[in-house]
Amino acid sequence: MSRNKKDGKKLDRRRFLKLGTLLPVVGLGFPHLRAAESCQSTTAEGAGPFFQPDAPFRTQLASPLEPGERLVISGKVADCTGPVPGAVVEIWQANTSGCYSVNEDCGVIPGDPDDFRLRGRFKTDEQGRYQFSTVKPAAYKAGGGFRPSHIHYKITPPPSESQGSADWISQLYFEGDQYNATDPIGGASLPEAKSRIIPLSKDSVGTLQGVFDIVLPSLPAADRSAHFSLQGHDLAIQRFHRMVRFFVPEEFYGGILGVYSPTGMTMREWAIVDHFIQWKTDDVPRGTYLVRLISHLEIEQAVHFQL
Repeated sequence: MSRNKKDGKKLDRRRFLKLGTLLPVVGLGFPHLRAAESCQSTTAEGAGPFFQPDAPFRTQLASPLEPGERLVISGKVADCTGPVPGAVVEIWQANTSGCYSVNEDCGVIPGDPDDFRLRGRFKTDEQGRYQFSTVKPAAYKAGGGFRPSHIHYKITPPPSESQGSADWISQLYFEGDQYNATDPIGGASLPEAKSRIIPLSKDSVGTLQGVFDIVLPSLPAADRSAHFSLQGHDLAIQRFHRMVRFFVPEEFYGGILGVYSPTGMTMREWAIVDHFIQWKTDDVPRGTYLVRLISHLEIEQAVHFQL
């Protein structure tokens, strides 16, 4: 999935300098904040191939005619400083046949021709609370095995002077699923997913109920993230403790993301196969680096950032 180059490989120096002079050096300044390091944020996970933008704003994702066992998920969205009101929560999932609307032909429910079946978005309230109703998704074949039942989340905090607005993306799983331990893409089987596997119970009418509280990474915007517009394509860079995360524009899927030193030396390169790329920076010297995106159509964009 990822492609690591030897440190000795260098980006052509003339091309590097040309890219470097097109864009200003942006100092992000990422001090290690004690509060952020002691606070346990909910782990992220890839978006997968089925996200679609422009889902309708609604909290009832499944129509009354949608087949399946009714499910209500509620919870709170917070960061390490407290609740996050006004965050946009986007949800997408498979149906009881393991099919994702929009991306796949899942058929049409008679009398309810919804192009965005089992998809929706909504905002957290003033206390950071949210709730939505749906049906429990099915497990489905993928990667030589079965993916357990899961629901995709994308959360965009409201932008402000004190809080960044980079997206948080992850997946929710359920206790007792027979495929959790053998998830072919890692997902539910990884230790860091433990807090995202929740129990379900039934209410008096048989509706499944679950609670999923989410803690977003909490750093001030100037220390946590930066956003760059690369000729209309948005790139977000987040700095965590000993890690950098690049949120990549969809237009560059199938391409390459590289990080280069001021001398043009390749630090790391990855094939872009998902919404974000993580770079562990435990042993990386602090300084100014160049991140470069190359699409499968050979479109190149680059910008400097401070580590």
